Amino acid sequence: PSSSSSSSFTLSGVNFQLKRGEVLAVVGPVGSGKSTLIQAILGDVQSSPDTSIIINTSSTHNGNTNTNKTNASISYAAQTPFILSTTVRENILFGSSNTNFDRERYERVLDACCLRPDLLQWPSGDMTQIGERGVTMSGGQKARVSAARAVYNTGNNNNNNNSCNSNLALFDDILSALDANTSQQLFDNLFDNTNNNNNNRHLLLHNAGVVLVTHSQHVLKRVDKILVLDNGEAIFYGTWNELQSFDEAVHTTRHKATLQSMRSSSLQHSSAAAAASDNDIIVSAAAVSNDKQQQQRQQIKKTESYYKSDDDDEDALNDKIKGGTIIEAEGREHGISSISIWILWFKYAGGIVFITVQIFLMAFDRGSYVAIDWWLATWTSAAGRAVTVFGNIEFPNQHDSQTPYIVVYAVLVASVLCFVTMRSQWMVTGGIRASRRVFFNMTRRVLHAPMSYFDTHPIGRILNRFTFDVEQVDITLAQSMSIFIIATSWLVAGQVVIIAVVPWLFIISAFVLFLYALVLRKYRW
Repeated sequence: PSSSSSSSFTLSGVNFQLKRGEVLAVVGPVGSGKSTLIQAILGDVQSSPDTSIIINTSSTHNGNTNTNKTNASISYAAQTPFILSTTVRENILFGSSNTNFDRERYERVLDACCLRPDLLQWPSGDMTQIGERGVTMSGGQKARVSAARAVYNTGNNNNNNNSCNSNLALFDDILSALDANTSQQLFDNLFDNTNNNNNNRHLLLHNAGVVLVTHSQHVLKRVDKILVLDNGEAIFYGTWNELQSFDEAVHTTRHKATLQSMRSSSLQHSSAAAAASDNDIIVSAAAVSNDKQQQQRQQIKKTESYYKSDDDDEDALNDKIKGGTIIEAEGREHGISSISIWILWFKYAGGIVFITVQIFLMAFDRGSYVAIDWWLATWTSAAGRAVTVFGNIEFPNQHDSQTPYIVVYAVLVASVLCFVTMRSQWMVTGGIRASRRVFFNMTRRVLHAPMSYFDTHPIGRILNRFTFDVEQVDITLAQSMSIFIIATSWLVAGQVVIIAVVPWLFIISAFVLFLYALVLRKYRW
């Protein structure tokens, strides 16, 4: 793979073949291109026209990728573990359905990835919920969960489970996040291809090729193949024995130093291990450690049934999940808004001053509408005779002059437009004031919240509060309040006119309002 720009990092001269059941260790200094090689295999790096990557029937050539998904798939454990905000088990299964869940393989993966001791510490075992971005786990735990996910979904061709049928497993420097003992155990369980340490490996990864990027050079003699990268170039590919007898004369001084460093590091580690085996104190310590491990295994066996949830009833499983829940359920309210919400909105919009001015403007607005209807009726009755309004103001016969009637009508229309504009502007101003108050209070509380709040509330939920919910308060809620006030004013104005003209209709109006309240209570409250 290479970049289209000559100034970009280029990985060249890489040529290797990996069979099922083999482990390829990719080593080299920092920045030599190890992770770039992994990304190239995944297809995330742009390839040059003469690059060809073939995995069974999946091939990438000339920048184009053709994949047979039934025959070729890849499992990947990244250098920075990808952790979902869900349970430990769901992180490992990674989308596998319950019908395809392989309990026996899952248990072996937990043991191989050294997750058993962690299950004893977590409140609900593998059903413990992981916090946002894995904040409740250490770096080593996240690395081992990521490795367990890749192992569980790799090379299980004996099972008719398509989700566990990866042909290739990529591990990008997962050992660096682990302590020495855990790193050694995990390597022994998964990658050690020597004759005396391959039992677990043959059970878990025997049907897949494995590419392991690592800085642990002392493990090179325990893998099948070694690929050495330096400054974007492949300077060696072969076995450990071939590396020992490799001729360095064809390489530059820098490449020679890299190869010599790997040889010496591996030899020093072997010498240290041999010396430790002859030391009685270390042997004694190892015996004590073995005793502790034996006790731990016995404790694990006693609690093994706790973590095997296939045989648990539904209530027990729910209690187990509840005990390990970290993320709190999002609180939602349904149905009609409570009176306290409306009172709080009016309080934030301006309180008593806002309500008083709004009622004043709405009264003049509705009054102007009623006055226009009244004046049109008066104007119509002036056909053929003069009319008197308010007892002492006389208007002439409209056949004699239309001007006084038009002037009064124009004044009333202008007053309606004026009051409509004023009450709408006042309503919008109050809505903006209420929205700003809500936003400032929410921001202040989030900024002063303890760290535990962010562990139990996903960041997506918080962002949703500051985006979609703020939009609802800014627009939807303000519109709803405006419609409510307008509808209420129309109702009041209409009832006042009706009762003023026909007082006994008050009884019928009250009965209709009572029926409406019953229907509203049944279907909305």
